[in-house]
Amino acid sequence: MNKLTTLLFFLFLFSNNNSFAQVNYTANDRVSPYNGKFRYGTNFGYYPGWLDLQTADVVVGNGTLPGIGIDAIRGSLPQHFLEAWNYEIRVDFYDHYKSLGANDHLVFVGYPKEEDKDPVEYCAGAKSELIFKNMYEPIWDGGANGTPYNDENEYAAYLYKIVSNHTAHVKFWEITNEPDFATDVGKAFGAPGQPGNWWDNAPEPCDMGLKAPIYHYIRMLRISWEVIKTVDPTAYVTTGGLGNPAFLDAICRYTDNPNGGAVTADYPLKGGAYFDVMSYHFYPHFDNSLRTFNGLDWDYHRNSDSAAKGLAANKKTFQDVMAKYGYDGNQYPKKLWLISETNVPRKAFNNIYFGSNEGQINYTIKMLIEAQKENLTQIYFYNVSDNQPESQAGWEFNLMGQLKYLGDYTYPNYEVNDQGVALKTTHDLLTTKKYEKELTEKMNFPSNVNGGVFVGNGDTTAIVWAKTTLDQSEIASATYDLPSGTSFSDSEFFTWDFSRTNAPIDIVGNNIDLTGTPVFFKISGLGNGISSTQTIDNQLLANIFPNPTNGNFQITLETEKRGQANISILNAQGKLVRWIKKEENLRSGNHSFEIENDLPKSLYFVKIDLKENGQRTIKLMVL
Repeated sequence: MNKLTTLLFFLFLFSNNNSFAQVNYTANDRVSPYNGKFRYGTNFGYYPGWLDLQTADVVVGNGTLPGIGIDAIRGSLPQHFLEAWNYEIRVDFYDHYKSLGANDHLVFVGYPKEEDKDPVEYCAGAKSELIFKNMYEPIWDGGANGTPYNDENEYAAYLYKIVSNHTAHVKFWEITNEPDFATDVGKAFGAPGQPGNWWDNAPEPCDMGLKAPIYHYIRMLRISWEVIKTVDPTAYVTTGGLGNPAFLDAICRYTDNPNGGAVTADYPLKGGAYFDVMSYHFYPHFDNSLRTFNGLDWDYHRNSDSAAKGLAANKKTFQDVMAKYGYDGNQYPKKLWLISETNVPRKAFNNIYFGSNEGQINYTIKMLIEAQKENLTQIYFYNVSDNQPESQAGWEFNLMGQLKYLGDYTYPNYEVNDQGVALKTTHDLLTTKKYEKELTEKMNFPSNVNGGVFVGNGDTTAIVWAKTTLDQSEIASATYDLPSGTSFSDSEFFTWDFSRTNAPIDIVGNNIDLTGTPVFFKISGLGNGISSTQTIDNQLLANIFPNPTNGNFQITLETEKRGQANISILNAQGKLVRWIKKEENLRSGNHSFEIENDLPKSLYFVKIDLKENGQRTIKLMVL
């Protein structure tokens, strides 16, 4: 988004000079680009004796504990929990996560307290655990009860309060978890033309864990869009970790009209208008990523390359649905993408599924590379800890932790699984870098080799491995020669366990003997590292307080490197009103500026450019 578009966008939202204005656009009109860094995330669980604050210390790192390469957390803020305690109870937790270096989190919402659940049994004998009562009441009431939202609409009220409390921390709001969970798999995954399939028919309440009409879920999306975008226009509304493209198709072909999802004056838009990020779940060990049908039987290819490759194939099934309904960048804006749950098991408990320690190590690294090739914004592993001690585990999902079962330890003691080691190595070597498609193509990988090139922080790093092709095996080998004119920028490469050993391995010559496990190395002579996929408009960590303001205000910003700062105030037309700092050299770290203000009451923008770091941000300020 260019500067003029950004200015017009915020002017559009705040044209009446009010500190509160309802959103008046949808995802059919715009999807804001995400300019943050790719985030390496995990899902928190419950572990006896552990607070989330302590778990965060372990996985993010707190100066004493090294962390395991996590910089974003997928959590939940259910209404029943916040109503029982208070809506600010987790703010300090998220402040702590930010202090450790984790931010732009994903939170899934919903789960009403008993008296706020929709009392209607749309599936006889089963009340929905996800749907709120009164969702078809107006979302806004013009402040009639002293709040901008309609207090009678419990879901809108709940959302307004949680988003207001977490604008500094949560960037992605996921609308419930797995609303497409199927209780009738035959209908849910049936092909078009089969009885009851979801491509041709609205999913029945009794066939879903939702236990309510799909139009009610679309209503949740609509309320979520209006409330979240009104409170925090920079936040994103995501689907609820979907696993079924037919359910997505139903979202896109129906409105929130309780009368069959029909288009009317009161229900003018279908569900695709009310989310800007497609969040999906990806478990390749059982989603057909690791087998193909040959016409008579299944051919299996249970290995880490097939698992990682399944990420793009899985995304495409959803992307094809989005394109079918015009979300292709032409008719409507394209969606952003993230995966809120993924992993493969460390152990298989039958002869069908893929699962091994080596396979999990390799999948972790390869999947993170493929995710950035596919331009995903974030990845969240399931789960931060094993769900049980390994000796007691009875199925694959119990052994997907980056850590051993935390219930067997007391803070600050813990044990890292090899997956956590591989995750930290990947994060530490790549977190300041961006994937470069053009430079990757210059590597001229042969057909039996895969990898990627990442650029940033003053160097170019390549990740390379021999493709695994055998069923139930991670054995692979290949020799890779660097392209002509390139060379190793130092004589060492880094194995998957570098974060544990801190011992790089020397390289001799200009080629590498590869296995199925990726290696990392720095390279020179490949190019300047700037391609069409890279942007210099990275987002600075900057805030204005108070905002709106009646007078003086404070600007705080965080810089990763030393740079020359230009900070100015622009009016609503984008014209310079005042310089705050001009060509001032700033060291890396945190900065705070107290601004005495005597500007007329209006809408202004604070523009911050940090030249040497190529970073820019524009913040809205309301007087």
